[in-house]
Amino acid sequence: MKITGGSFKSRDIAQPSAETTRPMTGKATEAIFNMLGDMRGLSVLDLYAGSGVLGIESVSRGASSVIAVERDRQAARVIQDNYDKLGISEVLRIETQPVPLWLATNTMTFDIVFADPPFAEFDETAFIEASKKAGNVYVVRHGKRQTLPSVPGMDLRRHRQYGNSLLALYTPQN
Repeated sequence: MKITGGSFKSRDIAQPSAETTRPMTGKATEAIFNMLGDMRGLSVLDLYAGSGVLGIESVSRGASSVIAVERDRQAARVIQDNYDKLGISEVLRIETQPVPLWLATNTMTFDIVFADPPFAEFDETAFIEASKKAGNVYVVRHGKRQTLPSVPGMDLRRHRQYGNSLLALYTPQN
């Protein structure tokens, strides 16, 4: 997989095994960041991080900090290797634990929250809890046959299909 923009554009990153993660296409990744625009100085939470591509793209485009939460230890090692390879370990941190547990034990908020859970393991409670961590934008990738619940205090701004998945972008209500 290649980084689609910013200072690491076209750099390759490693992927965990397909048995533990579901890679996001470059087209979908690029679409997310085109929707988000300027990332300079923003804090990012990458839930169900997989390869860490969303966090790496965020830093490549100027984000100042990223926390990646990934329960699979093999995937977390791949994320760390990607961070080390790009020399960006100082602005990215990996938490190796289940997302619902991390959400329940942390009170931090972030400018942008990404959630890309396994489609078969969609957890409505974790979905709502993750939205509470988003100060400005909440981006969710989900299966095209799944209907997302409403997000208290947030409005759905964009919803786009990419292959078998949909990207939903929420922002706080005014």
